[in-house]
Amino acid sequence: MSKSTHPLETTIGYTFKTPALLEKALSHPSAAPRNKDFERFEFLGDRVLGLTMAAVLLELFPTEPEGHLAKRQAVLVSRESCQTVAGLIQLETHIKAVCDLGVHESNMMAILADAVEALLGAMYLDDGITPCHTFVRRFWTDLFHGSKEPPKDAKSTLQEWLQKRGKPTPVYTPTDVTGPAHNPTFECEVQLEGLPLFKGTGRNRRMAEQDAAKAAMGYITGHK
Repeated sequence: MSKSTHPLETTIGYTFKTPALLEKALSHPSAAPRNKDFERFEFLGDRVLGLTMAAVLLELFPTEPEGHLAKRQAVLVSRESCQTVAGLIQLETHIKAVCDLGVHESNMMAILADAVEALLGAMYLDDGITPCHTFVRRFWTDLFHGSKEPPKDAKSTLQEWLQKRGKPTPVYTPTDVTGPAHNPTFECEVQLEGLPLFKGTGRNRRMAEQDAAKAAMGYITGHK
């Protein structure tokens, strides 16, 4: 293995064969408008993370049924989990990005989550699935073992809350899809009996529904 040329390589324990891939993964379009590869790497990294996570979960929880594994994966590939990993590898010190004044922290956290996926996409292009698998096993370790029981995602939590109170099942309705074809943003809303509509967004319909359910649970918790 050649000598590391970028401090992030030392942190993640992987040296890129093609350093330009790493540079593109660390250059957000807000700071480097001509870099179209960041979003393409993010698109690929999202799929790589999902596949790698599924394989790792099969290894770590060999007796769990598919439903439990799916709940674990939904949490582990979430934006919040990617933000946690970004913090572990101190990605903020390496990413090149520009955030709007007044919402710097929220914008940066979103960018960092995207950058983790872009990094995985770059690693896959550089040397296939093996370094991605190693990366996930290493930096998601604490998240894997945070709970012996499979975590409950927002939709499951909302569903259980409604069932305990004898209320109807929530109705999720997709409302819009925006953004470029290779990196769309899905929007949806959830209707609950006796409550206002709650909206959510995500990179696919499932994530948008989860975001809407999370908004609903936040409202319910705040109005107990």
